[in-house]
Amino acid sequence: MKKSIIIFTISLISLLIPQLSSAYSFAPLAVVFYRYYTMGPEVSIDDEGRRVPTRPLQCTIDPENGVTIPLVDKAEIELYEIYSEDEVCIIATPVEAEFIDTLFSLTGTLEIRISTTEYIYAGYVNI
Repeated sequence: MKKSIIIFTISLISLLIPQLSSAYSFAPLAVVFYRYYTMGPEVSIDDEGRRVPTRPLQCTIDPENGVTIPLVDKAEIELYEIYSEDEVCIIATPVEAEFIDTLFSLTGTLEIRISTTEYIYAGYVNI
């Protein structure tokens, strides 16, 4: 009897452990960023003299791997910012881990801004 209770308890715990760990894991977020020049307007002109809009960049924000922006070295990033729908700054930090922890603790539509020396990468995410 005692042996069957121990086996039952162990099997119950083994069934619950994957559920508990997945309850606290978050999937990476795909964010479309637009790049803006920090020193004023950067205007690209095409061959016919028309302004060319900024190209969107597909980026990811992952709790395990951090922020990934194509062609941007993480060492270049100076500031991570999160804004609410009302354009209120929730956090502005140079620490990536702090930014990610805050982001994944929030819900709703949020604006993300990531600044380097030359550019600001801005996009929206709905959590």
